[in-house]
Amino acid sequence: MIWDICDIQEEDTIEPDINSIKKVIKMIENEKAEWDEFLDKKKKYEMFMKDKDGSLQNLNAKRLLNYYNLGFLEPNVTKPEWKYPVEQPPRVAVVIDDAMGTELLSRRTAGLINFCIKHRHIADGLGCSVFMLVQSYKADGGVNRAIRENTTHLLLFKVNDINQIKAIKEESDLPVTDEEFEDMCSYAHAKPFNFLMLDFAPKCETKRFRSGFDEYIIPPSLKDKCSCKK
Repeated sequence: MIWDICDIQEEDTIEPDINSIKKVIKMIENEKAEWDEFLDKKKKYEMFMKDKDGSLQNLNAKRLLNYYNLGFLEPNVTKPEWKYPVEQPPRVAVVIDDAMGTELLSRRTAGLINFCIKHRHIADGLGCSVFMLVQSYKADGGVNRAIRENTTHLLLFKVNDINQIKAIKEESDLPVTDEEFEDMCSYAHAKPFNFLMLDFAPKCETKRFRSGFDEYIIPPSLKDKCSCKK
């Protein structure tokens, strides 16, 4: 299975249907709740250690009972540890794959459009990153235009349909000529399995296009648009 290389657990996969977004949001909210619970327990543990340096016998019964319920009075109690290797708020990525023609993309009641637009604010601001793997940029039952217009990065692999290329250029309002865009596509796609990366919010116009992740392409019309040193 191709997802094996990403170490994705079976319980973290959901079939694309009318209820998928609700399930994903619930999973993100659960991650946020676990993080908040961890922070609270960590804070109470630090408080416990300060009290332990004094005399626990002098504490009121309610506070002692709270420490007991948290397991702090057990022998060899240790500092609470976060479930992931790095102690930081959970970083959630939602990958939508092979969903064209499904209810997830074709029905507005599935909530995908609202989810993609508000993804940073889900679960009290924990948020998530959304990645969509699609076979067609613009097709019936495909990615809604509202989602396409909120895309921050587009990885364009080789497409045989020139109309798709033109649609991307026209809809994205890219600051290059049609010829320059087609030339960049040809250059990037000349390498097997490579892609042209479009950054729709670059810090500098000369950083807008890449061949793969690590090679910038600067078309003639953007050579004098560098703002990196300004």
